[in-house]
Amino acid sequence: MLKTLPSMLDIANVALFLSSDLAGKITGVTIDVTADTSSALNYRLTV
Repeated sequence: MLKTLPSMLDIANVALFLSSDLAGKITGVTIDVTADTSSALNYRLTV
């Protein structure tokens, strides 16, 4: 496990990459951007 959690930008960048043409040949893999914890996805955004 990493010592720091990924930022929302890290997670967004992976999603952007996977939705781009650059990821056209990627199939059947798991890309873990949560640093092995689901708490990285529980950010609260205030507007």
